Amino acid sequence: MAFKVQVGPPQISIHQGQTVLISEQDGQIDWPSDKGLYFLDTRVVSSWRVYTNGEPWELLNGGAISYYASRIFLTNRSFLTEDGTIPPRTLGFTISRSIGGGMHEDLDITNNSMRPVRFQLELAIRSDFADIFEVKSGHIVRRGRITTDWSEPHQRLRYTYRNGDFSRGLTISPTHLPTKAVYANGRLSFEVVLEPGKAWHCCLLYILADGDRHFASPPHCIGSLQNTLIYPEFARGALEILGTLQATEEDNYRDAEPGKILHEIRYGELAHFKLIPHTPYYGTADATPLYLITLHHAWRATGDRALLERHLETAERCLSWIDDYGDRDGDGFQEYQTRSPVGYENMGWKDSGDSVVYPDGSLVKGPKALCELQGYVYNAWIGMAEVFDALGNPDRAQTMRAKAAALFDHFNEAFWDEELGFYAYALDGEKEKVLTVSSNAGHCLWSGIVPPERAKKVVERLMAPDMWTGWGIRTLSAKHPAYNPYNYQTGSVWPHDNAIIAMGFKLYGFAAEAARIAHDISLAASHFLLNQLPELYTAFERDETTFPVQYIGANVPQAWAAGAAFMLAQAMLGFLPDAPRNKLYVDPSLPAWLPDLTVQDLRVGKHKLDIRFWREGEQTAFEVIKGDPNLVERCDIVSEVARLKTASDTI
Repeated sequence: MAFKVQVGPPQISIHQGQTVLISEQDGQIDWPSDKGLYFLDTRVVSSWRVYTNGEPWELLNGGAISYYASRIFLTNRSFLTEDGTIPPRTLGFTISRSIGGGMHEDLDITNNSMRPVRFQLELAIRSDFADIFEVKSGHIVRRGRITTDWSEPHQRLRYTYRNGDFSRGLTISPTHLPTKAVYANGRLSFEVVLEPGKAWHCCLLYILADGDRHFASPPHCIGSLQNTLIYPEFARGALEILGTLQATEEDNYRDAEPGKILHEIRYGELAHFKLIPHTPYYGTADATPLYLITLHHAWRATGDRALLERHLETAERCLSWIDDYGDRDGDGFQEYQTRSPVGYENMGWKDSGDSVVYPDGSLVKGPKALCELQGYVYNAWIGMAEVFDALGNPDRAQTMRAKAAALFDHFNEAFWDEELGFYAYALDGEKEKVLTVSSNAGHCLWSGIVPPERAKKVVERLMAPDMWTGWGIRTLSAKHPAYNPYNYQTGSVWPHDNAIIAMGFKLYGFAAEAARIAHDISLAASHFLLNQLPELYTAFERDETTFPVQYIGANVPQAWAAGAAFMLAQAMLGFLPDAPRNKLYVDPSLPAWLPDLTVQDLRVGKHKLDIRFWREGEQTAFEVIKGDPNLVERCDIVSEVARLKTASDTI
């Protein structure tokens, strides 16, 4: 009988917006560690310990019950009181937390013994206000001053950090108490008096401050918890925020250039005083074409012409950046190289310093033209051609298609290696092929820049044993000298990487292989706590004795990894939305391991659909069980995608 090993970091992580709490499994925050309550990249709680008459509590179980909430169950050890010894495991202690701006914390204690109890519940809380970058590095420098103020009449404990014009604050307010709390010796103390079978309750409201801006905690004790489904407004929001932060001038320190989309923005003390370039930092070569791809996909999903008109200027600046800055030497390819003394060596999605390597394992330095960057730009130009057609600008659309066609030919001549039977990872600064086998070429399938006659070789190479683990496709071939499954991007498995590859397989007609990857990632997810995929994981060949291994430092939860599930479903069901024409094209191919699947509240433009898919022999049938069935039409996704590359019909 096989037993499923559950994998995950020994911690509880919940978040909402810019507020993140990472605690031990018993809900406490040990110091020193990298755990804590983080707000705008500043750790506002660095230590949180709870005691009963000086004795710690014992963990029963605990975990996240939603992405923004957690619950921990504790019980007492034996401890002394004025009335005698309290036996172990006679008190139940539940800590419930919910994040929404600030944090709401419920403390509930139940007396399960047959006699009254009286004791002091003590909370020891510290705030170091450390910048997240320094916490990660393990080298924390105190630059400002921390003050602590307790107001007994208002029952309010306030921590404040100031360094010049930079300020962060934390206010903790106990409420719903039968008696007032006391603050002394760095601890909040509560007198708990309980008859047999009775319960004691307290709320702690954590209010966070950024200068004069205050972020209140959720006001109510936790009752029911909800999650929302993925919806197109995510793309709308991303387009809006990224557009407002688009670079407008050159700034070498931040690798900024006019029209470039940012890589990352931070709000902590180091960023405030520009001791790091993340204000924002623009060291990415792929975010700009991906912005254009997102705009096109969002329009296809919503049919909203106003969305295109709203972001057209941003899109035009992205197109200009691709021509003027993305192609650094005018050879028709996208290259990158940092101009910053603290910039990133690598600016693709694999952005670690050791991720781009020659076949002998040595690092590729200097300007690099990654294979997938060319694919992203090709896809962006094809998508923008359809956008310009929809906006009544056929000349601009034709220019986009002509540029895409030229890049298609140029790329396949320069990057394909016939002897290897695969695409080069990159071209180095001397325009020589970097003939390292990596997962990046799978993104080229997704982008459509691979000729149909070469797709089979790319698929077979990615599914070869040195790349495919049974838990997903590795970032780097296991035969490569630099292969290390425990490293960030030289042998690990990334869910989002696999989802993009699976979608690429589907778009070229390799439905069985796409479903195999979906199965791999789904099976891996079942081993992680809460079925929550981490940013990446380590994996060896799958058999009855192996399981995915947690990568130290992997983000959980993580947006890319969470979104992988939806792209994998799209790869199996062959969704191709065309909301401007009130159509949803489908090309479903369910595998034997998933014979029946119903998708609910699928949004196409202003319509919502529930569609059931099921296997009939080797075929997949479907039925629209809610919504207008005339919206849904079966297609051959390979033919439809090929048509879109050359279509010039307007909406």
